[in-house]
Amino acid sequence: MLNTISLRGLLVDEMTSTSSINGAVTYHGTVCVTRQSGAVDRIPIALESTKIPNLNPFDLCGRLVTISGEVRTFTRNDQAAGHRHQVVVWVHSMYRSPDGVQDEQLVNLEGVLCSPPKFRVTPLGREICELMVACNRGVKSSYIPVICWGRVAREMSTAQVGDKVEMAGRFQSRKYEKKLNFVANGEPVSVWRTAYEISANTCRVIGMQRRMAAE
Repeated sequence: MLNTISLRGLLVDEMTSTSSINGAVTYHGTVCVTRQSGAVDRIPIALESTKIPNLNPFDLCGRLVTISGEVRTFTRNDQAAGHRHQVVVWVHSMYRSPDGVQDEQLVNLEGVLCSPPKFRVTPLGREICELMVACNRGVKSSYIPVICWGRVAREMSTAQVGDKVEMAGRFQSRKYEKKLNFVANGEPVSVWRTAYEISANTCRVIGMQRRMAAE
């Protein structure tokens, strides 16, 4: 299935690395991509040393970089928050960009809708539809959260589990307040977290084979 992302932004000085049992090193970092509105998306990236053997990503920290890759998800065991769904850009290539070029990004996905759409209207009247899309990669799948707006949100609200969908948009990060299930000093306790998702500019159903087969 189609799953590509290209982006250009600032690789910040927060890169870490982990080693696997086979000796491969996985690098983890964050790329800041500025939207035309001025808002900044902090996009988590990961790359494996065996896939890009001649690259030392620490040399690019603090630099403007261009990346191509795919969107992947995995479950991370967070001691404070328990099992958490993680969304990252899995890097296929990365190189330094010329100074002065504009930040940009584009995501193209195909996948299968794996949960019912969640349509709602905000207090300000904006129509939103949240989707969860499974993108197969060999024997594994990535379960990618997608959000769409307005007319696209209304159209996708009638999609059903098993429908094949395609979309184009951007990888975004956003802060939200999570209320926890306990109180302190008589007040509910909440924490600020960051959600990562695909904000789809276009999204449509391109196949209903699984739904039709089930019927």
